[in-house]
Amino acid sequence: MKLLKVFRVLRQWIQRSRERDELSRLSPHLMKDIGLRQADIIRETSKHFWQR
Repeated sequence: MKLLKVFRVLRQWIQRSRERDELSRLSPHLMKDIGLRQADIIRETSKHFWQR
C-alpha cells in the first residue's frame, strides 16, 4: 500500500515538472490566449517539482 502511494507521488511530481516546463516555453501570444501573464509563468515555473 505504501509503495503504491510512493508511485503516485512520484508520478505527480513528474507531471508537475513537465507542465512547468511546457509553461516556460509558451509564446507571449499563447500566454495571452489562456489569460496568463509573464509574472504568472515565472512564479509557477520557479517552484520546485514537489511544490504545489
